[in-house]
Amino acid sequence: MRGALWSAILTGSFVLGACAGGEWDAAGTDSAQTAQEAEPCAGACGAVEFNACTCAAEDPCGWAGDGYCDRDCSPFQAHQEIFDDGEDCPDCAVTMCLSGAIKPGDSGNTSIRDFCEDPRLPGVIPDCRSGRCSATFANFMHSPRKDLLPELIDALDTNGDGRVGDDDLACEVNLVGFSWGGVNAVRLAREFRNSDRVSASRTRVHRLLVMDAYQPLRSGLMKVPPNVWKARSYRHSIPREGACSASAPFGPYSGWPLLCDDWQNCRDYDYSLAPDRWFDSPIGWYRGRDVDHCAVPRVAHEPAMAELHDEPYDGPLPPLAH
Repeated sequence: MRGALWSAILTGSFVLGACAGGEWDAAGTDSAQTAQEAEPCAGACGAVEFNACTCAAEDPCGWAGDGYCDRDCSPFQAHQEIFDDGEDCPDCAVTMCLSGAIKPGDSGNTSIRDFCEDPRLPGVIPDCRSGRCSATFANFMHSPRKDLLPELIDALDTNGDGRVGDDDLACEVNLVGFSWGGVNAVRLAREFRNSDRVSASRTRVHRLLVMDAYQPLRSGLMKVPPNVWKARSYRHSIPREGACSASAPFGPYSGWPLLCDDWQNCRDYDYSLAPDRWFDSPIGWYRGRDVDHCAVPRVAHEPAMAELHDEPYDGPLPPLAH
């Protein structure tokens, strides 16, 4: 969603089709009349669609300087001049990765660690609480508010005053979680929004990526909070025979769906819905029917990496669950 529209949505003042743009038509009509008769880019501004018109150098939608980084316009730069959005695009990013439960050497946990050790991942926050640093945070039976939130705030508190505010360097925030850590990543995004140590202008989570998020004895509902700009879930819903988690407590595990409002940038991919389709991974190819709990971070490695960089992924993707 647009930064300008985001605030309107949260305050209830958003009207579908409203768009900032000012006077632009050759006939010289005023802004109100223009908005009624012909919206800029044929309504694509209000629909928040990135295309050759909305991304044009003239900035017909008024998106420059609105508090949202329009990296989705970047692909059009190869064919035309696009508007300068440097004011809205932070120069830094931090990524916090949360592993699955219990054993760091389990197959799924080694796969999420491989993902978070990928040098393409921006600004990974290391977990050094045990005296030895890891790219993924152990979080089994940990409180997102008490144990994880202080680590995230510390990484974003560039002026050392114990808070995240406008005096700190503006950084994009990415949260990545697998299994137990996937559920906790959603909870951490909510705690970040509600924290009195984070100013309202800095509560945005730019990307939330969860891989087969699951915790036993919970409701199975993961509501994405409104401070998340982009949410992606990669999961499987039908455990195969002999699945890696079949013998685990309360196993076998299958990922929970994300619950999002209609206006949120949210996608929930389910590999079980394409049982005969082949999916690539760093260690080889999987059919959808063979993707189990531990395999999800492998087949999601490249699609999730593309999402973290707001780039298109040209490989096979599973169907959307809803």
